[in-house]
Formats: sequence, C-alpha cells, structure tokens
Amino acid sequence: MTTPRRSFTPWGVLYATLSGLLGLLGFTACASEKPSVWKRTEGKWSYDGSPFDAADPETLKAIDGRFASDAVQAYYRGTPLPGSDPATLEILDEHHARDQRAVFWCDTYRKGQDYYTVRYTRVTAIADADPATYRALKYEYGADAKRAYKAGLLLRGVRDPASFTVLTPRLARDHTRAYFEDIEIPDSDGATFEIIDVHDDAWVRDREHAWHVRSGQAGAGEPVTREVRMLVGAQAPSLRPLGNEYATDGVRLWWRGTEMRDAELTSFASVEGSETFDARDGRGPFVRGKRIVVKP
Repeated sequence: MTTPRRSFTPWGVLYATLSGLLGLLGFTACASEKPSVWKRTEGKWSYDGSPFDAADPETLKAIDGRFASDAVQAYYRGTPLPGSDPATLEILDEHHARDQRAVFWCDTYRKGQDYYTVRYTRVTAIADADPATYRALKYEYGADAKRAYKAGLLLRGVRDPASFTVLTPRLARDHTRAYFEDIEIPDSDGATFEIIDVHDDAWVRDREHAWHVRSGQAGAGEPVTREVRMLVGAQAPSLRPLGNEYATDGVRLWWRGTEMRDAELTSFASVEGSETFDARDGRGPFVRGKRIVVKP
C-alpha cells in the first residue's frame, strides 16, 4: 500500500522543523501533547502518578485537569467529593463544584512536617450552601442568596450576600457594607465603596469616609492581626496615596491611619531607595510617619 505524500505549507514546514528540534531537546511542541494527569494502567486509576480507588473504574472520565467523575461519584485530584451526584455535577472554577444537593470546596495544601514537599488534597461540602444560587467568585470567595464564603468557610456578618462582590483578595462589598478580609468596615457604604489605587488596596473610601486597612502575619500561636482605621476628617473624594503608606487629601497628611500634624504639606514627598528614611518635607526626613533628627 502506498502512503499518501504529506503536503506542507511553509508554516507547516517551520512547525515540523521546530517540533523536531524541541523533541530532541526534551520539550513538547504544545500543551495538548502532554500526557493526561488522569491515567488508567491495568485497570487501576491514578492522578498525576498517585493511584486512587475509583468507585466505578469502567465509567470514570476526566472532566478537566482537576476534576473527574464516574457513574457513582465525582473526584478532585483523585479524592472523592463526598456524596456527590455525577449526573448533576457542574464545575464552577478551579476550586468549586456543585451538584443538585451540595456545593464543594476543593484545594491542596502542604505541611511543614514534610518540608512542604508533599501536596495534600482537601475536599469538603460547604456547610449550608445553596447549590441553586451559589456563585463562585474571585480569589477563593463564593456566595449564595443567604451566605458568603471564603475558601469554603462562612463569612459571618455579610449583610447582603446576594449582592456580594469581590474587589481584591482582601476586600469585598455588597449593597450595604464593605468588608476587609472577614470583618465589616464600620460605617462604610457598600454601594459607593472603592479602592483608591489599583496598585495599593490599603487605601479605600466611599462617598463620605476614607480608611487605611492592613493585616499582619500570624505569630507563634497568635492570630492574624487586622486593622481598619478611619481617616477622621479626610476629604474622601480627594484622598490619594503617596507611597510608603503615606497619603494626603490635599489638606492633611496620614501615615497609615495616623494624621501627621507636624509635616509640611506643600513640601512633603515619600522617598524611595533610602536606607535611613522613607519621606521628607522642607524641614527634614520621616520614618514610618515620625520626624527624625539628622545629626550634622
């Protein structure tokens, strides 16, 4: 039998040449040529090289690079979604899935005991979440008609989950209030709440007020610290960040949430690249909002 001669366009010749060279170097030409992370070998299924027990191996099919299902249940990276219904399963994003009975949160984590070299899988049905109205949102958030969640955990105190919207990994709002991580920003107006600078979400405002927000890392046995400070007396519409956690509304200056009463507004500027101070005005330098005395 004569094999038909394959025709190439100039681009085809170039692609074939590059593919051959990449193959010699140990690379694949495109992502679609990579082997699937879901594999079946001698009747046994594995995910990314780790075997797992499928309830019905004969019917298991990959949905994407993270989720699969068979006739009995669904799986995330080889871990079953408890009580899942594959017939009504819907993948919402890389972490969320739902069926007619439940919403599932799925992710991975590592342990210090293993020097963070082993990836573990966490799969849970989100408590009390309503599958019919649940929305998967950015930055691991989600909400249904009555509740809002972060990474599968309930956010207590969200006033209007149906209008809950995520702005950054730390900030969200609904039609009533704004929220910093898992706490409400007091006296905020969610309908007009905004981040002043897209590159720095520490400075926020609504139509009447402005705030500085920050969170610290957890210490040994201590919880994460969260700080929300209203800039008392600030002209919110004109507030602008200056860098190094300084801001001005054109009348006053602040470092974080503290007003700097002894700084000269007209000559004040934040300073980058100095090892001894982070701002200055016409009378001298500042460090973290405090004027410092420079020795002659």
